[in-house]
Amino acid sequence: MEEALLRFSLQRVFGLVAFIAIAILIAVELWRSSPPTWETYSRDRLKLALEGGDIVLVSFYANWDPICLAHERQAINSISSYRTIRKNGVVTLRADYTNHSLHVAELMSDCGIRTVPGFAVFCPGSPDDPILLSDLPSEAQIMNAIQDAKRKGNR
Repeated sequence: MEEALLRFSLQRVFGLVAFIAIAILIAVELWRSSPPTWETYSRDRLKLALEGGDIVLVSFYANWDPICLAHERQAINSISSYRTIRKNGVVTLRADYTNHSLHVAELMSDCGIRTVPGFAVFCPGSPDDPILLSDLPSEAQIMNAIQDAKRKGNR
């Protein structure tokens, strides 16, 4: 009787452990597949991320330009792009040029970006040489730029 009770208890424990493991795997996969959290751009946040060894994707946009908002959703709105961003620990910053912000204008000028929309991928190994994606880059171009930044950072 005790042996049967012990066997039953072990089966319940193993079942519970298996259930918890599966739940954790599903939660991790859902997190990897969720959209990135866009932080507001600031020079300090960019510097802090790069000093921390992170790749940084900056989206230059203005809400008075409908192309900007639509393009950001199109270019970075798939599960594969979310996974690439999460897998590589990319910090995503939104540089809002809606009100012609001077600090955003300075970064655009420093990067050589003249119009919105645009993207810049910064690598901690060469923070003064971002990979620029102006006009309307495709999702593949943005994901390739993240991979290129990762390779630059590993040199």
